[in-house]
Formats: sequence, C-alpha cells, structure tokens
Amino acid sequence: MKTKIVVSCFVALAALLLGAGCAHAPENTGAGAAAVAVTFNQPENFTDVKSSSIGSDKERDSLLDELRDYVVEQAPRFLKNGQALSIVFNDIDMAGDFEPWRGPALDDVRIVKDIYPPRIALVFSLKDAAGAEIAGGARNLTDLAFMSTIPVTVFRDDRLRHEKTLLYNWFSGELARLARQ
Repeated sequence: MKTKIVVSCFVALAALLLGAGCAHAPENTGAGAAAVAVTFNQPENFTDVKSSSIGSDKERDSLLDELRDYVVEQAPRFLKNGQALSIVFNDIDMAGDFEPWRGPALDDVRIVKDIYPPRIALVFSLKDAAGAEIAGGARNLTDLAFMSTIPVTVFRDDRLRHEKTLLYNWFSGELARLARQ
C-alpha cells in the first residue's frame, strides 16, 4: 500500500513539473539524455489559442500545456543522447474553424473540414552535446491532407490530434534526419 502511494505521489509530482515546464520526460533517460525546451511566444495572439476563440486564459493554458507535454514526451525519441532541442511556437492555427453563420446554437462549435488544415509556425534550435548548433530555423508546418492522415501517437477523440500528428510527422521526418547528421 505504501509503495502505491509513493508511486502515485511521484507520478503526480512529475505531471505537475511537466505541466509547469520545469521538467522534461525524454524517452532516453540515461546520462546525457536528450533535452527539450518549449516556449510559446505571445500565445494570446495565436490564431486559435487566443482568449477570443478559446474562451478563457485557463482553457488556453490547458491547451498549451497539453501541447507542451506532447512535445516534451515525443521529440526526444528522435534525438540522440546529449542533444538539446528548443522550440518556440509563434502561432497555432488548429484544424477546423468556427462558422458563426450556422447560427447561435453552433457559433462556438469548431467545424473540422479539409479547407481548415492545422498550421503551426515555430522556430527551433537543435544542439549537440557540446552545445554547438546542429540545425535551426523557422518552420511553417501544415498538412493539407490532414483529414486522410491516420493519427500515429494520439487517440481519435484527442482535441489536439491533428496538431499533434502534424508535429509528430515533423519530428519523425525532418527533425530525425537532422539529429542523425
């Protein structure tokens, strides 16, 4: 019984630290494990995560925390030990959009169609174990075929499944290639 309580407390503490951005959960946890830092640059101005489209700062922060946790969990899988990845999100335009012309009963419902793909603008820096930059730059990620893409690492009912799939595809493609160089 005591072991379960200790483990539960440890898991709760780890989740709290991850949500606060104070800790990272890389898959390769040995000495020199990969590290990931995530920053949101003026999230109140993001296309779909600003207060006017989400409803409140608390809801916005919840979405951003969920996205940060996903990046911190998934990105290290594609990095070598000792590498460090820093990502600054400059905009997030979630899949779908609000269509207020559908009437007051649906003006706060996100309608997901092919014409509203997910888009993420970010700047990243990938460094080796010595701190030298391997790669970096700005990326504008989008997936015009997102409706026919099968989410790899998320569930169908995940509210950020399209954005997470977009990031996962970038991690497993370009980021993984850059990390191997």
